[in-house]
Amino acid sequence: MTEERPRSSKARYVDGAIILAVALLITCGHILALSHSSLRIFSRLFDIFLITFLTLLAISLGERLLKLLRIETVSYLERTVFAFGLGLGTISYLLLLLALSHLFYSIAIFVLLGLLFIISLRPMVSWLSAFPREAKGALRELKSFWLILYIALAIITIATVIIRALLPPSDWDTLMYHLPVAKDFLKAHTIIPFYDNPGANFPALLQLV
Repeated sequence: MTEERPRSSKARYVDGAIILAVALLITCGHILALSHSSLRIFSRLFDIFLITFLTLLAISLGERLLKLLRIETVSYLERTVFAFGLGLGTISYLLLLLALSHLFYSIAIFVLLGLLFIISLRPMVSWLSAFPREAKGALRELKSFWLILYIALAIITIATVIIRALLPPSDWDTLMYHLPVAKDFLKAHTIIPFYDNPGANFPALLQLV
């Protein structure tokens, strides 16, 4: 069995530049889509890009916190799951703190996410570098029919969710309080009560984004 050579730093920089270029393209398209309805697809792509970024950020931030707390795990998957939950919770409570401090401005949110990105950059690179190797190792261990079926169903589910994300919002929760409430919070720069919309008074954490 041949040993895989680690990717050179130059290749990583090229990959990073490509990802950054795609991210900028999608972001610019999203901004243009706000005034040109024909470019609405970029808004949907921006949503997918944002949730992907937040997922990676949560995992990376969680990785740094796990290392800081000296918490050991038995596998890459277990560590990723714990890191994701820990990182997502941290981001959520920081957003809540921002809102409770009457600092819930778009620029403040971007600055916060930018700072968290800088803090989590090294763990993010390490996690992404290890992902292909760990994924290949996991695939080699697939011997159970039910496990293969489970993974296939998970892939189908994820693909369905991505396709659904490309469509305009239409479900009740999104239209009644997820989107309008976040918009009103942003206008007020803090969390405000909604007396005519009970669902809007649920604890708001990551949905503040």
